[in-house]
Amino acid sequence: MSIPTIVFDDQSVLIEPSNAELAEKLGLDIKARCTFYDLIVVGGGPTALTAAIYIARDGYDVLVIERSSLGGQAGITERLDNYPGFPQGVTGGEFAERVIEQAKRFDVEMISAQNVVRVGNDLDAHFVETEDGYAIAAMLSYLPQALAINAWMWLVKVSILAQVFISVLPVMDHSIRDVMSWWSVAAIAP
Repeated sequence: MSIPTIVFDDQSVLIEPSNAELAEKLGLDIKARCTFYDLIVVGGGPTALTAAIYIARDGYDVLVIERSSLGGQAGITERLDNYPGFPQGVTGGEFAERVIEQAKRFDVEMISAQNVVRVGNDLDAHFVETEDGYAIAAMLSYLPQALAINAWMWLVKVSILAQVFISVLPVMDHSIRDVMSWWSVAAIAP
């Protein structure tokens, strides 16, 4: 037998399955219910799900497509101690479950185990094509990695401004200096 080989309770066997094959066997949503959305978010990590929640809560139809499991890297992290609102920390799994639950509350459609191979646009709309050849159209498409890069650059700029601000006004109130120092450290941290 090849590895990985998965034997299920019904005695069916999957040998070296793709994420999509395994997800389909487990009954997970791997195909979008519609062919057109207001927004398609590529990626299912915290940034992507947060963007989806913000848009969906305003009544827009949002689809999230994740190539592996929803929750991203945070979802498989043993413990998160740096997210606001969790003073005692939280396991990655619990954090992912909470974000997914909140996305469901706002009717965000989420599919996992689907690899996006192409993002483009034609005259009428943007489109996303998955590895199995399925195309989905939207008014907008969003790649959180691009936002993360932009946010990182913004934080670096804030850090530089904070350092200038701290050095120019050394006699300011200590609590303000502490907050500005925290922002500069947060902006430089990987």
